[in-house]
Amino acid sequence: MRYAAIIAVIGLACMVGCVSQGLEEGCAMEGERFSQVYTEYPEHCCVGLTEWDSGFDTSISIADECYETGLLAGSPIGTCINCGNMVCEDIENPCNCPEDCVGKSKSDFLSIEEFCQGESWSQTFSEACEETIRGFPLCELCVFITTEPVSGELTTQGYVYDDELGYGFEYPDGWEFYINVDKDVEQCDPLLYYEDYNCVDFPDENIKKVVSFEKKISITGGAYVSVEIELTIKSAADLQEVKSEFIEGLDRSGIPILNETAISVNNTSGYDILSGTPSWKLRQVVFFANGTAYVFKYSSQDEFYREYEEIFDNIINSFVITSPN
Repeated sequence: MRYAAIIAVIGLACMVGCVSQGLEEGCAMEGERFSQVYTEYPEHCCVGLTEWDSGFDTSISIADECYETGLLAGSPIGTCINCGNMVCEDIENPCNCPEDCVGKSKSDFLSIEEFCQGESWSQTFSEACEETIRGFPLCELCVFITTEPVSGELTTQGYVYDDELGYGFEYPDGWEFYINVDKDVEQCDPLLYYEDYNCVDFPDENIKKVVSFEKKISITGGAYVSVEIELTIKSAADLQEVKSEFIEGLDRSGIPILNETAISVNNTSGYDILSGTPSWKLRQVVFFANGTAYVFKYSSQDEFYREYEEIFDNIINSFVITSPN
């Protein structure tokens, strides 16, 4: 009778515990692959395991933060991981299992400096950030220089009007600025040098002008991080068109929307959207009038974003639409 009771207890324990050990029929165990496309693999992981879409996942972890890379991957095969057991296994990381791996030195890169000074940035992502994944939070991590910025007067100061395109706003004092103007707006030659602006043949024919502001801030290790504000003037059908472009772009890059609202500044309607991660923020504000969209973008690492947000607010609140020549 005693042995029968022991066997019954063991049987009951197996009914409860064998599921977590992956012994139910037709499922993939920890570390094994699953697929709903290829029949040689089980369709799902066993109960208690997490289905990680490893065949599609090209994200990387840097200093316990997860970043989308925009790299192409399309294998419909996943991997089963035991996420949530407080142990960061070899195949787990802060991207696929943050609850087990954050704070345990399991990131692909342990610091931003390690990533930015390595071959992954210099050979892959620096070029991609100029082209296919421009605007991704990953691209903002390495926006620094390793030499002292040129001293001297950096910007114009005070209120500036553009009579050609019909707008005005207060420039930030003490920031470097760069102006790119479409060749058809200024009737200029992109092959020639112009002292006041760069003459550009924009690939997007709707863009008329881009004004960029940059604040370089000294950080550890002799490097400098940049805070950037950009104004793009472009043709658009209406405000909703630009709003949709914002949302679609954020969705493609995997950047979560934190807040969005309709605004009105100096009798001009606009839209204000904040997105980002705990370590990086992107704010986009657009005004629309007479078939033209005026798009402001402000981005930086979170601590610097908060430090200079008031300057961006002053720019937005000073913006006015004038009558173009």
